[in-house]
Amino acid sequence: MSVNDNPVAVVYRLSTEFIWVPVNLTRFGEPYDPTGNPVWLAFTETPADEPAVWNPGGWETVDGTPSVTCLIGPANSGVNLPVGEHLIWLKIQVDPEVPVFFRGYVRIT
Repeated sequence: MSVNDNPVAVVYRLSTEFIWVPVNLTRFGEPYDPTGNPVWLAFTETPADEPAVWNPGGWETVDGTPSVTCLIGPANSGVNLPVGEHLIWLKIQVDPEVPVFFRGYVRIT
């Protein structure tokens, strides 16, 4: 399974909003629609950090491209990240596989 593109999202520290992480997957060399599979996101400060908390994500498809959504910020049960740049990790359950992908950055300003 492989994934491409590494987006950057920017969220103001007092704001609570969804980030959208586009996911273009291939499985066995063919395009794969992952939107029926459970998905989680984790955020770390460095590539060496192992994700400690996996947050459930949701799926939305825009213009034929599936994206994982996650609410970021201090309100409404969002993932509250400190100011700085955080790596986005994506985990998708595709039985029997559970691949983990680096998906870009979210910058909290």
